[in-house]
Amino acid sequence: RLFNLDTANQLPAGTIQFTGGIFTYSSNPGLDPGNGLQVFYGAVDGGLTDRWQLGLTATFYDDIIYRFINGQNPEMTIIGIAPNFKYQVYKGDNLSWSVGGSIEYLQFSSSNFVFAPGLGTTKDNMIVGSIQSPLTWRFDDDGYFQWHFTPSLTVLPSTFTGGQPFYGTNVNFGTGFSWKFHPQVSMFGDVTVPVGPGHNAINAANGQLIITPVWSGGFRFLVNPAVGVDLYAT
Repeated sequence: RLFNLDTANQLPAGTIQFTGGIFTYSSNPGLDPGNGLQVFYGAVDGGLTDRWQLGLTATFYDDIIYRFINGQNPEMTIIGIAPNFKYQVYKGDNLSWSVGGSIEYLQFSSSNFVFAPGLGTTKDNMIVGSIQSPLTWRFDDDGYFQWHFTPSLTVLPSTFTGGQPFYGTNVNFGTGFSWKFHPQVSMFGDVTVPVGPGHNAINAANGQLIITPVWSGGFRFLVNPAVGVDLYAT
């Protein structure tokens, strides 16, 4: 997978992949200067067969937020645990097609709820999910240059504790490329555009829920055949 975009590539049978990392960004001036804000994540994925892949992903964030929302800067905690699967429906000479999905436990809490400032400490536990159907086209026999197209559905509650509005369900369309231009170095870029009916972001100026594209781009370095490092922005 790319950072924000699943692809139709699969792990070979008997392969296990461990992933761990940090999304980090600096806090606003005047908000604990010098401290970084981090999202920690980890994952394990395994190829049961050449077509079936299973995985488990965990995400953790516990800090203030980067940007004031509607004049508030709450402490926020997000914990996510997501079992997931992917099945490769078709693999031809150039085209591959997979379907996959996840069911995720999500805990979301805020010291001053970002969607309704003044509400006080708010916490909710929820079950959310997603379905993806990625297509991958290989432009060469070795698959060094690939184009990906991934329609998906993300299902979150439309309301939060106390009846406050939450993100809701979204249909998304994503596309991107990956290019291995050196035996140990590849690059990628992708963008995903939600089309509703829900939302996926918050307007920092007024706290209203909005829809906005999500993009990422970066490089992957193979330190050796078993270890890789990804560096990217999103």
